[in-house]
Amino acid sequence: MRSGRHTERGVAAVEFALVLPFLLAIVLGGLEWGFYFFREQVVVNAAREGARAGSVAAVSPLAAAEGAARAALVAGSVDPATVGASVVASSRSTVDPVTGETIDSVVVTVSFPFVPLTGFGIPVPDEVWARAEMRR
Repeated sequence: MRSGRHTERGVAAVEFALVLPFLLAIVLGGLEWGFYFFREQVVVNAAREGARAGSVAAVSPLAAAEGAARAALVAGSVDPATVGASVVASSRSTVDPVTGETIDSVVVTVSFPFVPLTGFGIPVPDEVWARAEMRR
């Protein structure tokens, strides 16, 4: 007489075929979101470095801010020309309500469209952006 294992042939292959789509979704989703968060940290760092450079520059702080932000993007493996990055530096003045003192600051906004790694329809934001502001 034959054993009961004969009727279970191929069960592992069927189970694997049922689990594989979920396993791939988890792995590819983790990969995609990890890449997004890496790019987001590069953009946050670029905005912060640009604002810092603009806040300490004695001459033409906005040009210094944009240059430092672009250099930080390149250091983070993001070529601003290739990915269509937008780096905008501006100045802002506010008045302290307590002292009446005018406070000047440099504002840097960095953004670029996010292109997914896998392209398998994993929902990720379509733009990576950050804004930083520092006093002069």
